[in-house]
Amino acid sequence: MRRLAVAIAAVLVSVGVTVSPAEAARPAKVAPSYSVTLDQAAPSLGDVVTFTTTGDRSLRTPVVQVACFQAGVRVWAYNAAPGEPVKLGSDWSPWVVAGGPADCTAGLYDMPWKAGQQSSTLYAETSFHAEG
Repeated sequence: MRRLAVAIAAVLVSVGVTVSPAEAARPAKVAPSYSVTLDQAAPSLGDVVTFTTTGDRSLRTPVVQVACFQAGVRVWAYNAAPGEPVKLGSDWSPWVVAGGPADCTAGLYDMPWKAGQQSSTLYAETSFHAEG
C-alpha cells in the first residue's frame, strides 16, 4: 500500500501537484448524489403517491415539497418527509374545488432552522403531470 501511495504522489508531483504519501493513500470523499422520483405512473388528483429520494440522509432537515399548477397558478402544495405518502390535492384545496389536470413538481430540499430563520436549499427536482 505504501508503494502505491508513493507512486501516486510521484505521478502527481510530475504533473505539478504536491501531495504527501499519506494524503495520496487516503480515499477521496464522494459527495452524495441527490434525486427525487415519482413512484407511480400517470397519477391523478386524489391519488396517494410516494417519492423515492437519494442522498436525503446527508441533509439536516430533508423535505419533499410538492406543488401543482394550472395555467401557471399554484393550486396546491404540500411538504412531506422523504418516503411519506402524499394525497394529491389533499382533502381540500383550490385544485380539489376546480378539478382538472395540473402540472406538478416535487423537489428534494434541505430546510434547516438556524437562529430562528428557516433556510431552503433545493438538491433535486422532478416534474410530472396529474390528471384531474
